[in-house]
Amino acid sequence: MNKDLGVRIVSAIVFLIVFLLGLVNRWFFLAVFSTFMFVMLEEFIGFANLKGYRPLNSAIYLLGLLTFVLIFFIAQDYAKISVILVAVGAVFLVFVSELFRQSDTPIENIGFTVLSLIYISLPFSLMNFIVFNPQKGGAFDYKLILVFFLIIWSTDIGAYFSGNLFGKHPLFKKFSPKKTIEGFLGGTLLAFVVAFAIAFVFKFFSFNNAFWFASIVTVFGTIGDLVESMFKRSVGLKDSGKIMPGHGGLLDRFDSSLLSIPFIVLYLYIQ
Repeated sequence: MNKDLGVRIVSAIVFLIVFLLGLVNRWFFLAVFSTFMFVMLEEFIGFANLKGYRPLNSAIYLLGLLTFVLIFFIAQDYAKISVILVAVGAVFLVFVSELFRQSDTPIENIGFTVLSLIYISLPFSLMNFIVFNPQKGGAFDYKLILVFFLIIWSTDIGAYFSGNLFGKHPLFKKFSPKKTIEGFLGGTLLAFVVAFAIAFVFKFFSFNNAFWFASIVTVFGTIGDLVESMFKRSVGLKDSGKIMPGHGGLLDRFDSSLLSIPFIVLYLYIQ
């Protein structure tokens, strides 16, 4: 076996074990997925540092964790949604902190700080509304979030193989020259096949859910992937980090989910 391939396989298995550990119960979910978010924030801060900017690291970590924890309790009906105003109010302290730092790049520093919360912390924290079932009084239920990621991973797999076999027309050449229209179509096809197969086998996941989950993931997941590629290309990076040997960083693993999660939550709450 190729050594690099072996490293990729081992790395993927370790990630999968940790990921599944986060679905054991609500406290494991809180610990594992807030840690995932912490690492992604660290990787995103690295983007800023490469451009010579100095975002407020402590504020990013604290506000990110605060947002995740608050929504964790809101989703379980242990707190009213209005408490999220605590995190919103705290964001304005970023401006005050930057004032006292007397940096030469205040706009860029504040911009990266706030963007990290909007791009990573908020959507990743909204995952709590998928995990805690409002129809069961906010009870922990791992099934929908697992299906969500299975569809995302099937999209990635379908896009990879169809892109390699048939890819000729770039999707967004400037930011991701290897992603093709053929790859997108292949990923979309496999996503729908997997989603409807799950709906056929398991009663908890309806065919209506299958259609909307696959639709949201293929559209907004692809956009999320391209957005992260845009960010990486702007700072001259191939991977967001090195935490997963052979795969890159956690942002590379969760980029498709970041823009998909808010729309999945919206769908679940308006259906």
